[in-house]
Amino acid sequence: MRINFTLSIAAITAFSMFTACKNSSSGSFGTDPATGIQYHFFNHDDKGTKPSMGDYAKVFLTLKNTNDSVLYDSHHKQRKEDTTVTVNMHLLKSFNGCLPDGIILMAVGDSAVFKVNADSLYLKTFHSQQLPSFIKTGTMVTFNIKLVSFETPEQMSSAMDAAMKDRQAMIDKRKADEPVQIAKYIADNKITAKPESDGIYILERKKGKGKPIKTGDSVEVKYTGTLLDGTIVETSDHGAERTTFTLVYGKDFFIKGFDDIISNLENGGSVKALIPSSMAFGEQKQSNLILPYTPLIYMVEVINVK
Repeated sequence: MRINFTLSIAAITAFSMFTACKNSSSGSFGTDPATGIQYHFFNHDDKGTKPSMGDYAKVFLTLKNTNDSVLYDSHHKQRKEDTTVTVNMHLLKSFNGCLPDGIILMAVGDSAVFKVNADSLYLKTFHSQQLPSFIKTGTMVTFNIKLVSFETPEQMSSAMDAAMKDRQAMIDKRKADEPVQIAKYIADNKITAKPESDGIYILERKKGKGKPIKTGDSVEVKYTGTLLDGTIVETSDHGAERTTFTLVYGKDFFIKGFDDIISNLENGGSVKALIPSSMAFGEQKQSNLILPYTPLIYMVEVINVK
């Protein structure tokens, strides 16, 4: 089941709320007279700073149905490298007794459980057309919540502006550094080849047999792409029976530089080339290895042409 919340990584390594909340539904609940939200606090700082409606809250969250079955738990790893995951919530009121009505009663560090009407939650907050089969109409669901932090809209906007400026500064620096990196690679490896008109350096080329590849040909290749330091960023070799990649030349999507370096190859031919970012991924980040303005080395062998 997909919950309409935005997920982000939180640098928090220790917390105990949810082990303490296993039997939370058996605790006594109070009711907020202003909104009707039912709540039970495990930890509560009366003097702590609380968010307001419209703020952005970062929480740990577990959602359970009336049978105490877990429907969603942000503690489960969302990606292999994650340790803990928080949920980012824009606190917007969708009905009286909605979850944001409960969260604005909390101070940072508080932990609590809230009862929310299931029908209203799915139809008014999640905007579902109907209740899912595992939710009975007229029942309540429970949210176990720990409030980690919150930001006002102004703080969120300021943080986003700062992040955008940092990203642009990083992009500008990498753009300026790229020609320096390429020049150093050429000098360190004593390369005498001159760049093509598109900036690509053909470092090695082995002629094959038959006619050169043309648009519409089905081309089976083995290839490896690396950074200038030799770090592999992608390869056609994915184990037994998956060592090659087949593309329709001129039609299948690939970086422009890849198409260019195999354009004059034949069956059995191979090439090694340095491809500048302008012919690769440009200022787009593709992974933690392929950052903006990353030049790449591609080694390609043509296995078969049809």
